[in-house]
Amino acid sequence: MNLINTGKLDMALLSISSEKPRLFEKGEEMFWDDEHISKGMLEAHLKKEIYSDFTGKEYTDNSESIAIIAENNG
Repeated sequence: MNLINTGKLDMALLSISSEKPRLFEKGEEMFWDDEHISKGMLEAHLKKEIYSDFTGKEYTDNSESIAIIAENNG
């Protein structure tokens, strides 16, 4: 989605993109494939400071398990 078209802000597209979706409405197909989204989600799950602040739970270091999974699936 490109909100800037020919150097101008596309107000119609901005209006549509800022609407709140209906409950359980199907979203964007490739949401998790977006580089920014996937990177942020990975950091939120793996960084001790972010995880603990977000969930209020104690952080468990899973780096060894993650390395084993990556080694066996890569």
